Amino acid sequence: MKKPLGLDQALKIISETASPLPDRAYPLLEARGLVLSESLEAVSDMPPFDKSAVDGFAVRRTDVIKGHCLDVIEDVFAGDVASHQVVTGRAVRIMTGAPVPAGADTVVMVETVREFLSETNRPQIELMEEAPPGSNICHRGEDIAVGDELLSAKTCIKPEHIGILAGQGYVTLVCHRRPQVAALATGSELVPANQTPGEGQIRNSNSIALMSAVENLGAIGHDLGIALDQESTLREAIRRALTQDVVILSGGVSAGLRDLVPWALREEGVEILFHHVAIKPGRPVLYGVREATHVFGLPGNPVAAFVCFWMLVRPLLFQLMGRDPVENRPISAVWKGPNMAAFPLRRFIGVAWNETSNGAEVTPVPTRGSADLNSLARSEAFAVIAEDHVISSGSSVEVVRLQEH
Repeated sequence: MKKPLGLDQALKIISETASPLPDRAYPLLEARGLVLSESLEAVSDMPPFDKSAVDGFAVRRTDVIKGHCLDVIEDVFAGDVASHQVVTGRAVRIMTGAPVPAGADTVVMVETVREFLSETNRPQIELMEEAPPGSNICHRGEDIAVGDELLSAKTCIKPEHIGILAGQGYVTLVCHRRPQVAALATGSELVPANQTPGEGQIRNSNSIALMSAVENLGAIGHDLGIALDQESTLREAIRRALTQDVVILSGGVSAGLRDLVPWALREEGVEILFHHVAIKPGRPVLYGVREATHVFGLPGNPVAAFVCFWMLVRPLLFQLMGRDPVENRPISAVWKGPNMAAFPLRRFIGVAWNETSNGAEVTPVPTRGSADLNSLARSEAFAVIAEDHVISSGSSVEVVRLQEH
């Protein structure tokens, strides 16, 4: 058998076949997780006017003298505009967010004054504390000024960006299009998740798990169900899947008599660029292209399928969406598991993650193999053990966090 491709070589091949998808305008709330195709500038100052940062009284700074009394001439709430100008000896009661009246240049907090009525029944305040000039005022444009860059091109839109853009009146964003991804599980032993398996059958979990992972990245998933290990039905299902940007098949890629996926893909015009990568689990994985469609054949065992998704499919989806591939790079942690001998494949081991005062530590999650979904569900990361690498407790290992993006 031909020597399997190294993971880095496989990623290079995938990267060379992909580029960001074309631009599309999305409503603001639908753009979360997408990548901007253009930079955006501020069209208005923030705040748009001088406003009070506290509940208090707007005054002239020359009147801010401890023990000094001022007449309160008006109340101004957020959304209102004062009808009087503040002059010497006068104050305007002001609420947080309200525009600072003309003539005022300082706001004293309500907690620092004594309120009372004068002998003529007029509301007044006595200043109980000094306040620096200009206190408690948010000045126009101090957060954002017209023309400032709000977000640069290639920014991945997060919820906090949505608020900034809404405040500037952006209701649509031009972003790289969301990839359309089809998932197809293969295997005559599979039944839908809502069906009770018969003897020798199992429920299909791969398609649902893979579609969840796809949509978690911001792509659009299409679960095409199950294709039996039969030439005609498999080819017809693959034909339907190839209308999407990305196709993810699970099962049927190894060396069994009914592992028909590589043959069926070639029959449907897919050029297979690699088949077998030097990783464990996931060695039989394949990748190919047909015109603009990217095709992955993942192993049927769920842990192996998930490892292949995370390490190979996910970077491709990032690239199609224009996202920075740095998001997928490993970080370092201390191995707190048993000593492990060298192995010719790059290994991905599910681990628990623990932050300590000395840095991150990882401990392997007990597993019964690449079909053990329970171990996968309890893993917070994958420890990445390089080919032919000996590892001992306390040594440093690369780790891929299984975080949401």
